[in-house]
Amino acid sequence: MTYPNSYQGKPTEKGVWDLQQVRDKQLLGTGKWKYDAPSAPSGLFVAGSNRDGVLGGNFGPQFARRSSPMQIGTQTDWSKLFKNMGPTVMANAAMRTEGTLYVWGTNTYGTLGKNDTSIGKSSPTQIPGTNWHELTMIGGDAEGMMASKTDGSLWVWGNNQYGTLGLNEKGGHATAQGGSKKKSSPTQLGATGAWNVNKYKFSGVQHGAMAIGSNGGYYIWGINSSGRLGQNQNAGNWGFAPAGLSSPVQVGTEGNWQSVIMGGSCGGIKTDGTLWAWGDQYRGQAGQNSRQPDGLSSPCQVPGGNWSVMKGSDVTRMATKTDGTLWSWGYDAHGNLGLNEQGTGEGRSSPCQVGSPSDIVKWDTENFYVGANYFVAMKQDGSVWGCGRNSNGQFGNNTVDDPEYSSPVQVAGAGVYYQLSKTYNNINWLKRDA
Repeated sequence: MTYPNSYQGKPTEKGVWDLQQVRDKQLLGTGKWKYDAPSAPSGLFVAGSNRDGVLGGNFGPQFARRSSPMQIGTQTDWSKLFKNMGPTVMANAAMRTEGTLYVWGTNTYGTLGKNDTSIGKSSPTQIPGTNWHELTMIGGDAEGMMASKTDGSLWVWGNNQYGTLGLNEKGGHATAQGGSKKKSSPTQLGATGAWNVNKYKFSGVQHGAMAIGSNGGYYIWGINSSGRLGQNQNAGNWGFAPAGLSSPVQVGTEGNWQSVIMGGSCGGIKTDGTLWAWGDQYRGQAGQNSRQPDGLSSPCQVPGGNWSVMKGSDVTRMATKTDGTLWSWGYDAHGNLGLNEQGTGEGRSSPCQVGSPSDIVKWDTENFYVGANYFVAMKQDGSVWGCGRNSNGQFGNNTVDDPEYSSPVQVAGAGVYYQLSKTYNNINWLKRDA
């Protein structure tokens, strides 16, 4: 581990700094220090809606929601949460003892990968295999999952409406047609080694998905709403591109993509730190300082540089920069952009910084998540902050609905958290002191 020149202390073991030490490192002004998660113990906590058993506490339908963090089981060997769980998929997932994947929630289209479409699960259930690596969910009516393994392979399952699984099997608009194409157990997508299978390299969005190939190219498939396939062909609201719908098609020819957007419409970050967006822009979510009913059918650069990670919902985008700053743009009906403005729905059509540039403790560049009308984000000291509407108690601060927050407030109760994830109207945490 490399230390700044102004720090003369001896190397410290990973995961044993206390909060004051983390703060001291932030005061050095480098903006590069962050808390490293310990390997164990790690308890899994959840809050929010319990629709389809997505809380995972083995509760029946009478248990509608939870407004304070609740531990799932007693296990303390949870090791990983995932970066894009989808705003509309009533399912959840987490990893225990690296490589063991657990899922729960709805199973209407075989979403849980158990080779059946029976009733869902209200507690974590294992998907066969011990070498799983990363996972994303595919949102919309097409509830599916895409996951990678440590051997470099990529797998998909669930509903295949609009061809969203990328298997060259095109489903129709009707649920019955899409359902007939479903896969209720993991099916490999492409050849082993064809994809970059690490975090931020593949993602599901509404009715589609994208992934970065081993050649650094950006590949996409699914519906072409508002030109989201990036082929310079705007097919309208729910139209289909002439080619590439149900199997991956490359966006442009460049091989310098670093990451894809986690949720929302379409976009990504290149290796030079530039951010690009396309698809829907009617709420300004493309970051082009304009709002237009027609989408962008090819990548357009978003102002700024040194971008790190971008995430979003259908109408809102957020992104971090390498200096630990957090930026938001798009729809703002509930103050959910975090700009201390009571939302009117107009929002912002170009990136605006959340918080103050002088904040001592910077934002964690990875652990932030965007809902339709809220966001939750972690700072580099392990504290968790929420903003916008708390309609299902997902902030974990023992309140529901009121008040709405137009600037970030600390949520989730006591403790130090080191990973977040979001699915439907739920927030998941891995907690250091479980």
